[in-house]
Amino acid sequence: MEDPAAGLVDTDYVRGESPEGASTPRLAGYSLAAEGRVFGALLRQNFILTSSVLVRRELLARAGLFNPHLFGCEDIELWLRVARRADFARAGGVFAFKRDHPGNITRGADFPFDLVLPWWGLARLPRPALAALRGALGADPSPAEAPGNR
Repeated sequence: MEDPAAGLVDTDYVRGESPEGASTPRLAGYSLAAEGRVFGALLRQNFILTSSVLVRRELLARAGLFNPHLFGCEDIELWLRVARRADFARAGGVFAFKRDHPGNITRGADFPFDLVLPWWGLARLPRPALAALRGALGADPSPAEAPGNR
Protein backbone atom coordinates (compact mmCIF):
# COMPACT_ATOMS: atom_id res chain seq x y z
CA MET A 1 0.00 0.00 0.00
CA GLU A 2 1.44 3.34 -1.00
CA ASP A 3 -0.38 5.42 1.62
CA PRO A 4 1.34 4.65 4.94
CA ALA A 5 -1.70 5.89 6.89
CA ALA A 6 -4.10 3.53 5.08
CA GLY A 7 -4.90 0.33 6.87
CA LEU A 8 -7.42 -0.87 4.30
CA VAL A 9 -7.49 -0.40 0.53
CA ASP A 10 -10.49 -1.28 -1.59
CA THR A 11 -11.34 -0.83 -5.24
CA ASP A 12 -14.33 -0.13 -7.41
CA TYR A 13 -16.12 -3.13 -8.90
CA VAL A 14 -18.67 -4.21 -11.47
CA ARG A 15 -21.41 -6.79 -11.11
CA GLY A 16 -23.57 -8.92 -13.37
CA GLU A 17 -24.19 -12.47 -14.49
CA SER A 18 -20.85 -12.56 -16.32
CA PRO A 19 -17.85 -10.23 -16.64
CA GLU A 20 -18.76 -9.56 -20.28
CA GLY A 21 -22.21 -8.25 -19.34
CA ALA A 22 -21.13 -6.46 -16.19
CA SER A 23 -22.58 -3.17 -15.05
CA THR A 24 -20.86 0.16 -14.96
CA PRO A 25 -18.54 0.72 -11.96
CA ARG A 26 -20.62 0.53 -8.77
CA LEU A 27 -19.09 3.04 -6.36
CA ALA A 28 -20.58 5.97 -8.25
CA GLY A 29 -23.95 4.76 -6.98
CA TYR A 30 -22.90 5.03 -3.32
CA SER A 31 -23.40 8.58 -2.13
CA LEU A 32 -21.14 8.14 0.90
CA ALA A 33 -18.26 6.14 -0.63
CA ALA A 34 -15.26 7.79 0.97
CA GLU A 35 -11.58 7.51 1.74
CA GLY A 36 -9.64 8.52 4.83
CA ARG A 37 -11.67 8.50 8.04
CA VAL A 38 -14.76 6.57 6.97
CA PHE A 39 -16.34 5.38 10.23
CA GLY A 40 -19.31 7.78 10.04
CA ALA A 41 -19.92 7.08 6.36
CA LEU A 42 -19.83 3.31 6.98
CA LEU A 43 -22.42 3.64 9.74
CA ARG A 44 -24.80 4.95 7.10
CA GLN A 45 -23.83 2.89 4.03
CA ASN A 46 -21.66 -0.16 3.38
CA PHE A 47 -19.75 0.75 0.22
CA ILE A 48 -16.98 -1.85 0.71
CA LEU A 49 -17.05 -5.06 -1.39
CA THR A 50 -15.28 -7.75 0.64
CA SER A 51 -13.55 -9.33 -2.36
CA SER A 52 -12.00 -5.96 -3.27
CA VAL A 53 -10.21 -5.43 0.05
CA LEU A 54 -6.59 -5.53 1.17
CA VAL A 55 -6.03 -5.02 4.91
CA ARG A 56 -2.70 -4.68 6.68
CA ARG A 57 -2.02 -7.88 8.61
CA GLU A 58 -1.15 -6.12 11.88
CA LEU A 59 -4.35 -4.05 11.68
CA LEU A 60 -6.49 -7.12 11.13
CA ALA A 61 -4.75 -8.83 14.06
CA ARG A 62 -5.73 -5.90 16.31
CA ALA A 63 -9.26 -5.44 14.92
CA GLY A 64 -10.10 -9.15 14.81
CA LEU A 65 -11.67 -11.32 12.13
CA PHE A 66 -15.26 -11.74 10.98
CA ASN A 67 -17.62 -12.33 13.89
CA PRO A 68 -18.92 -15.91 13.40
CA HIS A 69 -22.05 -15.13 15.41
CA LEU A 70 -23.31 -12.61 12.85
CA PHE A 71 -25.12 -13.43 9.63
CA GLY A 72 -25.69 -10.90 6.88
CA CYS A 73 -23.77 -8.01 8.41
CA GLU A 74 -20.45 -9.54 9.44
CA ASP A 75 -18.63 -7.57 6.75
CA ILE A 76 -19.82 -4.11 7.81
CA GLU A 77 -19.20 -4.96 11.46
CA LEU A 78 -15.57 -5.83 10.62
CA TRP A 79 -15.13 -2.71 8.45
CA LEU A 80 -16.37 -0.56 11.36
CA ARG A 81 -13.83 -2.15 13.73
CA VAL A 82 -11.08 -1.54 11.16
CA ALA A 83 -12.27 2.03 10.50
CA ARG A 84 -11.92 2.83 14.22
CA ARG A 85 -8.21 2.10 13.92
CA ALA A 86 -7.07 3.29 10.49
CA ASP A 87 -7.78 5.34 7.39
CA PHE A 88 -9.16 3.72 4.24
CA ALA A 89 -7.83 4.30 0.72
CA ARG A 90 -9.08 3.36 -2.73
CA ALA A 91 -7.05 1.95 -5.59
CA GLY A 92 -7.92 3.65 -8.86
CA GLY A 93 -9.79 1.58 -11.39
CA VAL A 94 -12.07 -1.45 -11.34
CA PHE A 95 -10.37 -4.60 -10.08
CA ALA A 96 -13.24 -6.79 -8.85
CA PHE A 97 -16.30 -8.50 -10.31
CA LYS A 98 -19.31 -9.57 -8.24
CA ARG A 99 -21.37 -12.27 -9.91
CA ASP A 100 -25.16 -11.97 -9.58
CA HIS A 101 -27.03 -15.26 -9.40
CA PRO A 102 -30.14 -16.62 -7.64
CA GLY A 103 -28.01 -18.06 -4.84
CA ASN A 104 -26.64 -14.67 -3.70
CA ILE A 105 -27.31 -14.60 0.02
CA THR A 106 -28.84 -11.11 0.06
CA ARG A 107 -31.11 -11.90 -2.88
CA GLY A 108 -32.61 -15.07 -1.42
CA ALA A 109 -35.89 -15.40 0.44
CA ASP A 110 -34.00 -16.95 3.37
CA PHE A 111 -31.91 -13.85 4.05
CA PRO A 112 -32.47 -12.83 7.70
CA PHE A 113 -33.38 -9.19 7.17
CA ASP A 114 -34.57 -9.03 10.79
CA LEU A 115 -30.94 -9.47 11.88
CA VAL A 116 -29.65 -6.79 9.54
CA LEU A 117 -32.34 -4.19 10.17
CA PRO A 118 -30.65 -2.90 13.35
CA TRP A 119 -27.66 -1.85 11.20
CA TRP A 120 -29.95 -0.01 8.82
CA GLY A 121 -31.61 1.64 11.79
CA LEU A 122 -28.28 3.19 12.78
CA ALA A 123 -28.36 5.24 9.59
CA ARG A 124 -31.53 6.96 10.77
CA LEU A 125 -30.18 8.03 14.16
CA PRO A 126 -29.95 11.79 14.76
CA ARG A 127 -26.43 13.24 14.64
CA PRO A 128 -26.07 13.60 18.46
CA ALA A 129 -26.93 9.91 18.91
CA LEU A 130 -24.45 8.90 16.19
CA ALA A 131 -21.76 11.03 17.85
CA ALA A 132 -22.47 9.33 21.18
CA LEU A 133 -22.31 5.90 19.51
CA ARG A 134 -19.02 6.72 17.79
CA GLY A 135 -17.64 7.93 21.13
CA ALA A 136 -18.79 4.77 22.91
CA LEU A 137 -17.10 2.66 20.24
CA GLY A 138 -13.87 4.62 20.62
CA ALA A 139 -14.08 6.35 17.25
CA ASP A 140 -13.48 10.02 16.60
CA PRO A 141 -16.80 11.68 17.52
CA SER A 142 -16.25 14.44 14.97
CA PRO A 143 -19.11 14.53 12.42
CA ALA A 144 -16.69 15.94 9.82
CA GLU A 145 -14.73 12.70 9.45
CA ALA A 146 -16.40 11.81 6.14
CA PRO A 147 -17.79 13.92 3.31
CA GLY A 148 -21.29 12.52 3.78
CA ASN A 149 -21.39 13.58 7.43
CA ARG A 150 -21.17 17.33 6.89
